[in-house]
Amino acid sequence: MATQTPENKGNAKILAFSTVNISDPGIDLAGSSHMDYPTSVRVISVPCSSGINPNWVLHALQNGFDGVFIAAGGADCAYLPAC
Repeated sequence: MATQTPENKGNAKILAFSTVNISDPGIDLAGSSHMDYPTSVRVISVPCSSGINPNWVLHALQNGFDGVFIAAGGADCAYLPAC
């Protein structure tokens, strides 16, 4: 379990992988609507969810993250037809 600090007390430390064409615009829209999420959430933008190396997920969990969220737009890849 991640160490609780005053900054993230009561909030799980989450790493979110966000796809550039699908979920990044949603995150931006939430911000422009003055919505927020806990400071214990860290977001990494990736071009496509299929490019996420499973070792990155394991690394995050082994190094203090309580969970990993992959925000993807479904089966369609904007970059490769056989993704």
